[in-house]
Amino acid sequence: MKTLFEIVESARDGVMPSHEECYWAMLALDAISHFDRRALMDLANRPSKLMTPQWQYEESFRRHKAALNKDPKSYVGWNNDPSNPEFQKRRKVANKILDRALSGELKKRV
Repeated sequence: MKTLFEIVESARDGVMPSHEECYWAMLALDAISHFDRRALMDLANRPSKLMTPQWQYEESFRRHKAALNKDPKSYVGWNNDPSNPEFQKRRKVANKILDRALSGELKKRV
């Protein structure tokens, strides 16, 4: 499989990526987006002398570089592969917790 960079660049050149390339690229880009959102949330909610904006920027750059230089499926990894039964179990549990939190059920218990 092509690297994430190759998939994105070829798409920009007008070459239609395969369904599989799109699938894995989407999952890899979602992971990168998640890490960046968490970093920004941490900066906003828990300022730290160690996790400065400069440090977070450098970490974001490192994450993007690592992702772009790997094929998306290996970047996502088996632990986050939707075909991994353990991933699906974790996802079901997380969704149940989210549903309970959104319904207010968890707030009532506290």
